Amino acid sequence: MKLTKEWLKEAATISSLYKGDDLYEEVAELTKEQNKYTAIVFGELFYDVQIEENDLDIDCFCTCDYDAGGLCQHAVAVCLNILDGQFEESELEAKVDLEETVEIIDYRLKDGKNFYANVFQIAADETKNNFLQQLFENNEFLRKNFLELQRNNEKYNISIDINSLRKNIFDQLLSVDFSKNNETIAFHLNAAAEKKIKPLLLEEKAIEQIEQVLNPYGEKALEFLAHGQLTNALTVYLGMFEASFGLPEPEWEDAPLIDDFEAETITICQNWQTTIIEALSDTALEEEQIRRCIDLIFDRWQLHHTEQSVSDIYYDIKFFEPFLLAILTPHTAQYLKDLLTKNQLVNYQTANIGLHCAKLLKQEDWWLEIGENFAGNDPKIAEKLMQKYHQLNQPENFYRIARYTFDLFPDKLAGFLLKHIHPKVDRNFYIELLRFYTNKKQDVDGFKELREFITAEEKEVFIESNYTTPAFYAKLLAAELRFTEILDLAKNQQNAWDFSDLVKPILNIYPRDIFDMQTKRTIENLTLNASTRSDYKRICKNLQTIKEIKGLEEPRAEFIKRLKKQFKNRPEFIEELTEAGF
Repeated sequence: MKLTKEWLKEAATISSLYKGDDLYEEVAELTKEQNKYTAIVFGELFYDVQIEENDLDIDCFCTCDYDAGGLCQHAVAVCLNILDGQFEESELEAKVDLEETVEIIDYRLKDGKNFYANVFQIAADETKNNFLQQLFENNEFLRKNFLELQRNNEKYNISIDINSLRKNIFDQLLSVDFSKNNETIAFHLNAAAEKKIKPLLLEEKAIEQIEQVLNPYGEKALEFLAHGQLTNALTVYLGMFEASFGLPEPEWEDAPLIDDFEAETITICQNWQTTIIEALSDTALEEEQIRRCIDLIFDRWQLHHTEQSVSDIYYDIKFFEPFLLAILTPHTAQYLKDLLTKNQLVNYQTANIGLHCAKLLKQEDWWLEIGENFAGNDPKIAEKLMQKYHQLNQPENFYRIARYTFDLFPDKLAGFLLKHIHPKVDRNFYIELLRFYTNKKQDVDGFKELREFITAEEKEVFIESNYTTPAFYAKLLAAELRFTEILDLAKNQQNAWDFSDLVKPILNIYPRDIFDMQTKRTIENLTLNASTRSDYKRICKNLQTIKEIKGLEEPRAEFIKRLKKQFKNRPEFIEELTEAGF
């Protein structure tokens, strides 16, 4: 594949394209050797960049830590120089066609993950049969394994009554006696610690009892899976899942033992689904098995969602989303799509499943339809849709979805959008994003960038709007070099829980003032408020501030000596002081 402007637009975000253009003149030592380009880009640091054109793709590498998706700005800068021919080419002989052919063969041999689908499966039937015949004739180990697999398939080809299985598991869960936990846990702690820790231990024991019921069934599902019985593995799992509903809340003494018996059981089932999915990577799946599994999930869904159903089992197809995404193939994706459509289940709960089906089927129109319909329900779908419009080079659609979904999910999307929106394209929207993100994350670097885009009056309004968060307010003042205002703030906020964070910007600007305030706070807290080890730990943590003040080593040593003498009757405090390095 050759580097083109069209490829570059698809491979990089809009933000990276603009930033890379800004770095165009910072590219040096750009050389080409065969199909590989190397260069240095001057930014905050020196960055090494490599661009390599392969048969199937273009590989890009940069020593920066960019991980926001697509190419980094440094790689874009190098690509722009390459497109303009700004490189020196080393004088090496071109490879002959034979060598290129060998490279392609080597690539296919190394591509173990897709070898079966991309090479073996598309070969002619006669070629495949001849190859398998020779393989079995010359390899006794493979013959034995094939016979063992055949016997196991016959052994495990059984039918499971899911309703009976569900009832059996449900009855076992009902029979769990949680009250025994209270008798088995012995404490050697003070009353306060026991009051805090005992409920947590009791809940942990209760969860272990639930796991003791469910884990054998989960192991059985894995056993079926190991022998190629995907449908039976799913059947056992569905029995576990259905048994989780309708469980009563157990009680011990006058308080619930666990917050929600049913919810805890479902969580354990979800963990088993994850374990089963992980085991799928070692299992060869037949498409007929996959279809039977899809049918089984939909059959159970229909059973518990008909108007006549009186079941308390809640079937949500989204619950099985990870499993379905793990087993789907292009052929079974069409099968699943038809079922979703037939049952009118193309909704926000199945949107991710639909997107995956559309991707496997390469039905871009359907993918965009799902993305447009449900971007307002899920910020992750909104992200995917915006990335798709970026790949399609449709900035007007990208910005339309960006503005619409940011209003719905500002907390979720602000960080993502800041990496993709450039002020040269939409200045007002970028400022809105930056203002929100800076406030939300209390990000001083964000403020330093924001002040370049807003007026002095707007900047002052932004700073004052954060007065109620003193530590961040102090950082904003520090960014403006308004240190006397931080000192005044500290004097008025001496009882603030985040006092140490508040004064950090001025520790060594007003060292004596901060030292006096911090030592005064320590004495007052020890005299009036502190009585537990956690109080002492917090005080010692705050005292770390005076360690960072330079030039007051002697007064600090004298103060610590005074503390140890004045509060020598509080051994726990003295221990915490020592633990803190004083």
